[in-house]
Amino acid sequence: MAVVGRTFRPRVNHERCNTCSVCTEQCPAYVDPGFRDATESVRGQVFASFAVSPPAQATPIEASPPPCQVTCPIHQDVRGYLKAVAEERFRDAVTLIRETNPLPLVCGTICPHPCERECLCGTFDDPVGIRAVKRFAALYEKREGMRPEVPPPVPGKKVAIIGSGPAGIAAAYTLIRRGVTPVVFEKTSRLGGMLAWAIPTFRLPREILDYELEVLREMGVRFRTGQALGETLTLSSLRSEGYAAILLTVGATRGRKVSLEGEAAFPAHLDCLDALFAVHRGEAPDLGSAVAVIGGGNAAIDTARVLKREGVSEVTVIYRRPEDQMPADPEEVQAAKGEGVRFRFSALPTRLSRENETWRLSGFETRSQGRGAPVEMVKDRSFAISVTGLVSAISQVPESAWAEGEGIAVHSDGTLQVDEAMRTSREGVYAAGDAVTGPSTVVEAMASGAMAAEHILKSLTGGAKS
Repeated sequence: MAVVGRTFRPRVNHERCNTCSVCTEQCPAYVDPGFRDATESVRGQVFASFAVSPPAQATPIEASPPPCQVTCPIHQDVRGYLKAVAEERFRDAVTLIRETNPLPLVCGTICPHPCERECLCGTFDDPVGIRAVKRFAALYEKREGMRPEVPPPVPGKKVAIIGSGPAGIAAAYTLIRRGVTPVVFEKTSRLGGMLAWAIPTFRLPREILDYELEVLREMGVRFRTGQALGETLTLSSLRSEGYAAILLTVGATRGRKVSLEGEAAFPAHLDCLDALFAVHRGEAPDLGSAVAVIGGGNAAIDTARVLKREGVSEVTVIYRRPEDQMPADPEEVQAAKGEGVRFRFSALPTRLSRENETWRLSGFETRSQGRGAPVEMVKDRSFAISVTGLVSAISQVPESAWAEGEGIAVHSDGTLQVDEAMRTSREGVYAAGDAVTGPSTVVEAMASGAMAAEHILKSLTGGAKS
């Protein structure tokens, strides 16, 4: 970089910039402390604007995908489709997104967008609104009636996928685009897994999910509802029907409850999935007028917002760490606050007790040094609130009671055991998604499903044993 005077302002050629960080290593404003500390110069002011200093080491351009792409679980070409949209090449943007994303409109609506947290623009300004741009491109695809191209199906190559959630959908999408016909089996009457049953409609309108599923149908993916593993179908029966491989993407659909002293006598304690499923069925649970939701993830926030809409006057989310350590999407937290949801941070409930006709949830305040550090209970600082109902939103586990009868090994927490190729203990049977990893985001489950599909494709083409 040529330097002209102490106040020369470097310019970025966005058509050639590959975010390789070479310029930050070479720029005198970064290398020379004198330039850095010269606050009267433009260089000094630019350097001072970084909350975190830019990286000092250079990385070869060909080996340097941008941080937004690296942190995306499905490694979307974020830079590519942002550039295409900026240049009004909307069809190119859709094509790039569809390379790895089977649910672009869903992701453009509810993805927690980890890419934006890693966006380099965020070091000196607001990050690029990547999720919003994806949504724009996905709506363009919908409006224009675009459909992903698929090759002709390979005769005799079909794979059974058990579960129609994000992992199963991503696996089906990966397979159909490589000529292998997937058949997706869903135990309920509605496709989409947790997208359909657990995520509230105010966050994910069901017409969006219906549209995405219709695209998959038009591509050739086949769906069968009312097919419960261990009841209406078995792994052996699927094998006898000629499926070359079976993929289990059954999710983590059983909520865990927090353990509290005195809870045995408390009449209204649900896990978040039971509460959300009941509301979805039009059978809102009777939890009274003052409900505490224990947890700090998106499931806790979704539950709290749903309960407010169901008419619960006082909903309080209790989280054991500070707000800045909360795993929930900050946008959803702010929305909940705006809707009247109360929050109590750095608080750990330990006991339910009854005083006359009133139940009280009590515990202690906490200290936390970070998400990776244990929570320390402050025994001399207690809290208590009155409650009529309680919802635990601390974690979910797979329903794996069927696994032993099917010869599928499980871990102590109920997740399915798989090897490095995502194969289970039963020959020809693979597993992916929350049933393997435990609770994850939509895009993380999609990444797991797509990876399992790649392993299945290798086994079908002789690249690996099934």
